[in-house]
Amino acid sequence: MGDVNGLQQVVWNLLSNAVKFTPKRGRVDVQLERIESCVQIRVSDTGVGIAAEFLSHVFERFRQ
Repeated sequence: MGDVNGLQQVVWNLLSNAVKFTPKRGRVDVQLERIESCVQIRVSDTGVGIAAEFLSHVFERFRQ
């Protein structure tokens, strides 16, 4: 369950970041799966990704 606008923004951010940070001739994959009464979306790409030392900060507020 969630706010439709908030969920739409999250999905849009995932997709736009995947496209923005994937090099030419790279690949962006989107998978949508229903699990009982929920859905799961998975976005993966062939971009360089996030540096390992930064991963612990990804969900902190006001961080780029």
